[in-house]
Amino acid sequence: MRKLLILTANPKDSKRLRLDKELRDINEGLRRARHRDDFKVISRLATRPRDLRRAVIEESPQMVHFSGHSEGEVGLYFEDESGNSTPLTGDQLAGLFSLISQKTTLECVVLNCCYSASQAEAITQHVPYVVGMQQAVGDDAAIEFAVGFYDAIWNGESVKFAFDSGKLAAQFTRSISLGEPILFVGADASVSEDLVGSEKQSLTKSGKQSQKIIVLLSAYASEEKRSLRKVEISKIDDAVSRASIAVIEKDKSFPVYKQPLDKSGIEAGELSKMLSIVEPTIIDISGPSNGLLTLLLQRTVGFSDADDLIGDFFRVASKSTDCVVLNGCYIEAQARKIVQHIEFLVGIGQTLSHDVVLIFLNEFYYQLGSGSHIQRAYDIACNRIRRIGVEKPNLPAFLSRKQEEKRRALEEDLLKVEKKIEASPQSASLRVEKGDLLEGVGDHEKAASAYDRSLYIDGKDYKVWWKLGKVLVSAEKYSEAQKPYENALALHPECQDEYVISREYGLLLSLVEKHRSSIGLYKKSLWLNPRYRAANYERRKVYKKIYSDRSQ
Repeated sequence: MRKLLILTANPKDSKRLRLDKELRDINEGLRRARHRDDFKVISRLATRPRDLRRAVIEESPQMVHFSGHSEGEVGLYFEDESGNSTPLTGDQLAGLFSLISQKTTLECVVLNCCYSASQAEAITQHVPYVVGMQQAVGDDAAIEFAVGFYDAIWNGESVKFAFDSGKLAAQFTRSISLGEPILFVGADASVSEDLVGSEKQSLTKSGKQSQKIIVLLSAYASEEKRSLRKVEISKIDDAVSRASIAVIEKDKSFPVYKQPLDKSGIEAGELSKMLSIVEPTIIDISGPSNGLLTLLLQRTVGFSDADDLIGDFFRVASKSTDCVVLNGCYIEAQARKIVQHIEFLVGIGQTLSHDVVLIFLNEFYYQLGSGSHIQRAYDIACNRIRRIGVEKPNLPAFLSRKQEEKRRALEEDLLKVEKKIEASPQSASLRVEKGDLLEGVGDHEKAASAYDRSLYIDGKDYKVWWKLGKVLVSAEKYSEAQKPYENALALHPECQDEYVISREYGLLLSLVEKHRSSIGLYKKSLWLNPRYRAANYERRKVYKKIYSDRSQ
């Protein structure tokens, strides 16, 4: 069992602090934690210097937490025999922890008080991880930081992760001063990190695969919208239930997901704690366009770093969460911050009717419950609503961490190319490079504009005309795409490209109902490459379409 020793001191000649609340909230977090039997909290109140020495020697804790007052280089304030302030300097504390480190393996010390960074740095000589504050810290901020820090520790996370969790917990209370916490890392940090994470690692060695968890949240304020969310929750619950029954009947195996947890009524202040305990695989949030601000930051109007804070929230949650579903509260900028830390994100916009959303959710969660990969479940659900008339631009968005990393790298390259174009505005090749990068980030219209500008400078390269045609097709501008394909073929491309261009142009013409011209291009493609199966297959489809139209 690992021990946390909490020391508090609030001398009678100093400002009153709510140290009792901090102690109570830390203990409450332990009582709620999954690994509560693996930890023990020991507290010493109104601590004198001798109490500190005795407690550390007698209890041999792995973690030490001090709450009280500090004053930079002067030191931490403990109480003397009369209850007044008496300081211990950084050097004195370092000497004490040097002695203790010979007796027990200290993993972490937290100095949760104002201007304690200098003492924390001194202690780091003998303790792998030490947390201190560089500035003054508000009472509420200190409490929120401590609770967020230890909630993570109780659930088997590392000190570094717990530090981020504590910062985030305090930042979400926007009215309080955080005090710039800093984590000092000592030479033996890697050893300590293994010890801190050992509890969580042991859970994965039990041999039994645990079921995945879906958490359902709501950011709606009005009663009408809440009732609609209840319908969604019922639909999701039913879809997972049906999928679980199908899995049991077909494979005689355990259901992939537990029944979803409805946490739509949870208070914002409890959300982070709940997620650290439950460790969901899927987080489904339904709400208005400002829903994430309301649910996570308790704000209705955005501020300059709101998107970053929303991203930070999911960075802490990313240890267990594979996918976030934003239903109605999808904003691309926020989603891109989130998917830097979560593998997948599904974003349902405000353009879809509630009935269509229900169909999508039903199919998506049924596929997940049946064991499908998240992206496959998304694809099947999108195909389902496309069959009832939903246009491609209105489909739910799908973002992945890998795609986002690639997009950000492409955007960095794009900035470099823009600078080169400023220096050489008449360079056709740079315009093509810009178009390629824009197409890579999915901006089809701007990519088309870049290719068009390149062709204005030099229109003799069939490959650029071909690229322009393909990007216009991607943007579903079929009429505009015909001329670039025609020009590409007119420039006599190489044989290995010509039969591909002919087949693509044939497919384009079939989309705009020019079937006879389409057949001619397919024939040309097959004349150039008789084994080109795609052209042969698509040609047969067009023939069937022609004969079908005649029979009607």
